[in-house]
Amino acid sequence: MSVWMTILLALTAALLPSLLWLWFFLSKDRYDPEPRSMVAKAFLLGMAMVPVALFIENRAMELGKCWFPPVGIPNVLFAIFVVAPVEELLKSFIVWTWFYPDPEFNEPMDGIVYATTTGIGFAMLENALYMLRMGVQVIVLRSVVSTLLHVGCTGMVGYGLGRAKFNPKRKRLVGRMLVTAIVVHGWFDVLISYGSKELPWSLHLGTIATLVALLFWLYSRLDMEIDDSLRHSPFRPKRHPHKSRHRHRHHKVQPEGRSSQSAAQGSAEWDSESILTKEGRAEVTTSEHPQGGYLRYEDDDPDGPHDGPHGSTDPGGGRDQRPG
Repeated sequence: MSVWMTILLALTAALLPSLLWLWFFLSKDRYDPEPRSMVAKAFLLGMAMVPVALFIENRAMELGKCWFPPVGIPNVLFAIFVVAPVEELLKSFIVWTWFYPDPEFNEPMDGIVYATTTGIGFAMLENALYMLRMGVQVIVLRSVVSTLLHVGCTGMVGYGLGRAKFNPKRKRLVGRMLVTAIVVHGWFDVLISYGSKELPWSLHLGTIATLVALLFWLYSRLDMEIDDSLRHSPFRPKRHPHKSRHRHRHHKVQPEGRSSQSAAQGSAEWDSESILTKEGRAEVTTSEHPQGGYLRYEDDDPDGPHDGPHGSTDPGGGRDQRPG
């Protein structure tokens, strides 16, 4: 197999699971989906940060040989103080400079969308490079584990940017999310480094359990951040407030022989939604005039019509009466 075919195979194998991750997180953006051109830009810029990160990390490794001769910086320190800060700062830099000022960034959820897309692009190219170096067997594990790491860590920062842009009181949230992302990324790399060594099986199980717990926490946190961002979206459909229940005013029905003056004085009574009489509850169906309002009596017996002293029965079991 030629070199170009190998590269193409690696890119394809890394791209397919990345597209699934991308579809999954884009489907969360329910209220105001981002333009596909902006999403593609975030994905490509995330990929572009991989060679930049590799250049900085290689330079740091060379300098480390001067500080820690002859082997250089220990892997644990290198992961915590070089790899994690460099990669998280580069991905966050993309979201901050390219998308945060853009008019399309118009709701808190957009921070997570652009951040997770940038992280997926970064993870896709990084996974392809690992596959070229270590074989196709690594793509299955890295497409789940490493991609979720980059998505979750960068998504934290995107959440902070999204909340801070629309709430000045949350500016400090960006710094806290960035520090948290760096710490989680460094811890993840340390666990991977120890997991690849020859250790007793008990330590391997402990490492794997810790790694699974870390990824579960990372996804759960990102899911809560997505819910919170959607809850603060200005495009979220407004719920109609529940109609308040009016209190039923209890009034006495005027006798049939009342004068027009007394009827006018009692107009406010006939405008009420329900009137309680000695025979039961009556509802005003029309209230154009107090003398023209129909009363609907709700009888206790719904099975049949009844006759009463104030009017004839209707087929529905209630009596219609024109008061006054």
